[in-house]
Amino acid sequence: MQRKCKNYLVFYRESVGLTRQQASTALNISCESLRDFEYGRRPDEAYIRDMVRVYRNPLIVLDYFMETDLWKDYLPEIDTKEEITMTTLKLQSYGEYFDDHLKDLKHIACDGVITTDEYPILNKIGQGAKVYAGPILQLIFQAMKKPHGAGTHKGA
Repeated sequence: MQRKCKNYLVFYRESVGLTRQQASTALNISCESLRDFEYGRRPDEAYIRDMVRVYRNPLIVLDYFMETDLWKDYLPEIDTKEEITMTTLKLQSYGEYFDDHLKDLKHIACDGVITTDEYPILNKIGQGAKVYAGPILQLIFQAMKKPHGAGTHKGA
């Protein structure tokens, strides 16, 4: 998923059939500014929001976010090219992990207060949740992809 800024911004613009001139008009920026964004200058968040709207693809935000190291502090690594079969298997195995810890989580949550002795248990469950978030996010991003065409499902 780690792509250079120029690659993903050009890819998303071209995926909706816009020339740089058409996109710059829709984004209300100069053609030169858009070219600069596509070839290395990092756009600010306001431009990214506009690009999501104009290019009709929220995955731009993920690419923008993943160009920094900040995502590593909050999210697991996400492979948006992973096959849905593997994602499904991961979700199933991680679901079993949460089934094993659901009783502890309910106990911690029932009084609305996390005590000193409950915190290590919650932290362990939270670390599991971070791992579980990867396949969930992968599934979300797979659902956002445009279909490759009718009848491409292996079971079809």
